[in-house]
Amino acid sequence: MNPFKLNLLALGGGVGKIQWLVPEFIARGALNLLAAEKGSGKTTLVYRLAEAVQKGERFLGQIPATKGRVLIIPGDEPPADSEYKFRLMGLEDLFDIAYFRGLLDLNELEPHIRSKKYDLIVIDSATSILTGNDLEVTDTEFTRNLYRIGKCLSENQVSFIVPTHLNKPMENRIRKTVTAHDISGLATISNACTDLWALYKVAEPEWPDHFRLRCLGKRYCRTDTLWDLEGDLEDFS
Repeated sequence: MNPFKLNLLALGGGVGKIQWLVPEFIARGALNLLAAEKGSGKTTLVYRLAEAVQKGERFLGQIPATKGRVLIIPGDEPPADSEYKFRLMGLEDLFDIAYFRGLLDLNELEPHIRSKKYDLIVIDSATSILTGNDLEVTDTEFTRNLYRIGKCLSENQVSFIVPTHLNKPMENRIRKTVTAHDISGLATISNACTDLWALYKVAEPEWPDHFRLRCLGKRYCRTDTLWDLEGDLEDFS
């Protein structure tokens, strides 16, 4: 989603000694989990993040991103659909794209990380790329895989973001906020990640397509940092 109407309700952790790829959002060597409901624009958000890093431009039209190489691994849609979306967003031929069928073999992913060819790797999404073949987000093996990926990322200072799903609100109530407990899967998933973010529609919107990006905490982003976003899902802006 770019550009967004961005309102920094609370600044994230100070830059200090943190090496940021995108200040206040993505640190170098970090494994970031982005939890969101279906239709909240999580794919659009991570693709615009990839664009900002690849071009060295401002993320969300406001936050300067460090220029670097990006690898995207799509899985939620067939290759033809993903390529069509890239064209609609004006992102064709911008960054490297790798398609995998079924469960991503970490023995194939880790060489990409260790090569240090990429500054940012985007996987879309956890439930389509990192699960399958009887492996679910509710399995301990999924958490162990995240730990393994995170260790490799940290050692090679490569940043990583992967969207995943939120649990449905109880009794289909309107979601007013998100906590780490709302992330689908085992509670230990959050322990395997560097930072946790949530993207959701605002229950009482101040404008059409009003979304909120919330830091759920962990290491670098300050817990409860809130970014108010205005997006247009029709033209991916």
